[in-house]
Amino acid sequence: MLDSLLQEIIYHITNRLLQEKTVVMSDADDIEVMPEVELSSDSEEDEGDEISLIVMKRPQKVKRVVHDIEVVDPSQRGSAGGTFTAKERTGKVKEYIETEGLGVIICKDLGLVLFHVESFWIDGRPSTHGGRAKDRFPPGSEVNFLVRSFQGGDYKIVSEDEVLHQAVGVWDASENMPSSLMKVSLGEENTRKLEMNRKSFMLYVKGDVFIRVSLMRVKGEVAGYLTDDIGIIEFYDDKKEKINILFHASDVRIFKKDIGCYKGPCKRNLPVGLNVCVDARRIHMRDVKNVNYQAIIVLAGSWPAHPFPSLLRGGQGTYAPSYDVPENSTFYYLELPLESRLKRKVDEFASIVKGTRGKVEFDFRDVEYVKDKQDYIDWKIQMGGRREEEHYPRSRRTELKDCIDTFRSCHFVEEEMAVRNVTKVVDSRTWYPPEAWQHGGLKLVKKEERIDNEPTSESSIPSKRPRLTK
Repeated sequence: MLDSLLQEIIYHITNRLLQEKTVVMSDADDIEVMPEVELSSDSEEDEGDEISLIVMKRPQKVKRVVHDIEVVDPSQRGSAGGTFTAKERTGKVKEYIETEGLGVIICKDLGLVLFHVESFWIDGRPSTHGGRAKDRFPPGSEVNFLVRSFQGGDYKIVSEDEVLHQAVGVWDASENMPSSLMKVSLGEENTRKLEMNRKSFMLYVKGDVFIRVSLMRVKGEVAGYLTDDIGIIEFYDDKKEKINILFHASDVRIFKKDIGCYKGPCKRNLPVGLNVCVDARRIHMRDVKNVNYQAIIVLAGSWPAHPFPSLLRGGQGTYAPSYDVPENSTFYYLELPLESRLKRKVDEFASIVKGTRGKVEFDFRDVEYVKDKQDYIDWKIQMGGRREEEHYPRSRRTELKDCIDTFRSCHFVEEEMAVRNVTKVVDSRTWYPPEAWQHGGLKLVKKEERIDNEPTSESSIPSKRPRLTK
């Protein structure tokens, strides 16, 4: 309604000027009061807010900041601020660091890629609920993502190549890239969030809050059980010294499945004498003897893709006899809530052995055993494994496995399109925004507003006629 009334006012003023050749403004910005122009609304009753028109000289051009995205020349891809490539990459959600915050993706080409749950896109729109996004993409979920890579001395504590990869947008691998993802992900607000997320991750690393893996994928044997769910695994190190590792049923994976997928207690599904692989951390219990390690994960049969520790620079090191671990590097589990869960299991174990003055005493009632190869084959078939998956005992490999679960450098090929977020300053002129009022412009003023310090008494309120003011 206001727009139509404004157009009508301007139309009548223009016609009046042409008819009477009245000069409204001179070069010296002098103003002559224009004769009254009768408008169609003058004869109508007052049905709404009174409108006044302020007409001033043509506004000057003003500079406006515009955020845009442009293609980067291949020769400039190494410029400061990080390299961004528009190529879609595929990976799997590896681990959530925070409950509804940071996490890492594992990618074949890049290794680890940092992300935040706010970077998830669901059904073509940015996710607004971290918990829902985490439920939609549990660890192991295959995703596509766009990545921005940062390289410099600040990241030498996380990567041998001094690089950190960060996802700017993550979506389901079965869906196409959302149409507006590029613009939103590289916008100023999202760029600021990405920087804050990197700083938070680096603070975690510097604060040494992640769980260090002291023993990684070492081969041990189930020695016995204290309860239906708590037991001990024996492991012999290079010096042939026996190491006892505490484990809980909730830490066990059998042929890639949680122990809860099988019927009966753990001591029947994971027999005594069975060979297993273990990731463990070092612990200290003052009143418990000869148990200095706690299992983080126990693997029987074929391994699942996750969980798997991540390799970062520095730390106290990890004993990983099957992996080629770079010098001065350590494996960690990055999930922060994992610490409290592991501690509760240690406290439960300590309370059990408290009555025996710290001595571990096994309970062999209703326990299954694996004594030879045939027992193992029978157990494997019973648990759903296949004969061709592995042999018993496992053959020892002579070559060491490479560590891909780390931040690795990646040299983008020249054919890939790269884009970056840019800021431009452009000239613009408009009659309407408040920024133009100091130069001149059009403004609709309600009758309640005071103009030029005019009195607001009822008698001083002008009729519905346009007036000129400066």
